[in-house]
Amino acid sequence: MISRVLRNAALFMLTVLALVLIACGSDPAPVPTPVPTATSTATLPTATPEPPPTPTTVPPSPTTATTTQAIIPTAVPEVAPLDAEVERLGQAAMETLTYLTNDLSPRASGTEEEVVAAEYLRAEFAALGYEASIQPFEVRSISPFGRLLTVDEPQEMDVQAFPMWMTAAGVVSGQVIDVGKALTDDIPSEGLAGKIALIERGEISFDEKVTAAFEAGAVGAVVYNNEPGPFVGALGEETIPAVAISQEDGGTIKGLVGDGVVTATIRLEYTEESRNVIADKPGTAGDGRVVVLGGHYDTVPNVPGANDNGSGVATLLTIAREIAGREYPFTVRFIAFGAEELGLYGSNYYVDQLSDEEIDSTVAMLNFDALGSGPQTATLGTLSLQRFVEKHAEERGIDIRISYTMDWGSSDHAAFHEAGIDHIFFLGEDFSRIHTPDDKLEFVETELLGNAAFLGMALLDMLAADEE
Repeated sequence: MISRVLRNAALFMLTVLALVLIACGSDPAPVPTPVPTATSTATLPTATPEPPPTPTTVPPSPTTATTTQAIIPTAVPEVAPLDAEVERLGQAAMETLTYLTNDLSPRASGTEEEVVAAEYLRAEFAALGYEASIQPFEVRSISPFGRLLTVDEPQEMDVQAFPMWMTAAGVVSGQVIDVGKALTDDIPSEGLAGKIALIERGEISFDEKVTAAFEAGAVGAVVYNNEPGPFVGALGEETIPAVAISQEDGGTIKGLVGDGVVTATIRLEYTEESRNVIADKPGTAGDGRVVVLGGHYDTVPNVPGANDNGSGVATLLTIAREIAGREYPFTVRFIAFGAEELGLYGSNYYVDQLSDEEIDSTVAMLNFDALGSGPQTATLGTLSLQRFVEKHAEERGIDIRISYTMDWGSSDHAAFHEAGIDHIFFLGEDFSRIHTPDDKLEFVETELLGNAAFLGMALLDMLAADEE
């Protein structure tokens, strides 16, 4: 029985071998269509999905398309692209920013333009269903706008000037006398009674220069820079109206003084009032807890203010529109602060009016200021809020950088920080054009507006989850 099995097996193997030899001698089989590679026209999804081809993309061949369709469902699941949401928010904010910049700029504190802008914001919030109101407050600050310095004779000429810190207020006119750097030997022996002293920056402090002119009888002082461009100086006490001008303008006035009699007028007047715009969306819990979203709406004089701070105001309004139909356990309070550029007056006034209980009930403050220019979105503030934003941004592919210090200035989050309230400040990192006529729409990045709006709403959702 074993020998028969072996014989039959041998016959079977010979038959198979014959079939193989016949197959090897036949015509070659067709080469199968290759599966597309990562560089072919119809690329397979990689770890980062490519967007679908635009209508102008050359369609793949039927064979390739069939093969790709059979593979794609098992490669990478479809994920809604984040950039579309950020772009949508950014475009919405840019539309608002365009109107603010073209129709409501500049918005310097104490001007009629500031009043018009405040009413526009109040009306916009009210139209969305928010409880919107104006919070007026007094400002004790020299107005940095208008015709602060004019040459009256020998020819009328406006000169760009900035009030010196701690200058006295007033409107004074007189003959301009060049007193060099206002050193002891520079002051004329007959004094400066009724005159305006033209002083060059350098060697001694601004306070010493202006005090020397004041003690010699001068009614005003004009200090010009000792290097190109304008500047702002600080005095130790109020004596006489004093302004700072550029080296170039100082040279022009000095040249006129050398040719004959020159008269000028200095106008430094106090801004008396500004206003905050406050809009509330009451919380469902009704327990007094509040999350503040803020940003100042004033600009420095005579600038478009697209980045500082049209970008922040436009982002605030975009968030307000997005969440108008949502519910939160806490009250969401939007505040457009006034007089930030004069010294954070609006935010300081708002916090000063809060009771201890209201401060304790303020969950967090989100500040949006000058966030539209720079290589990426940046944040500053309470570390726990920054870490959440950083993690959320990383998960969603948003480029962001955490900052820990702000050496060049401050913003409206500062009053909340001093009151012990958690806070986060969304900003850009290119400040090269703020406070200049070049702070224009063309230098604002739509993506950065969208980033701030998206992450601000994510923070609201996180805070709501924590509060429930």
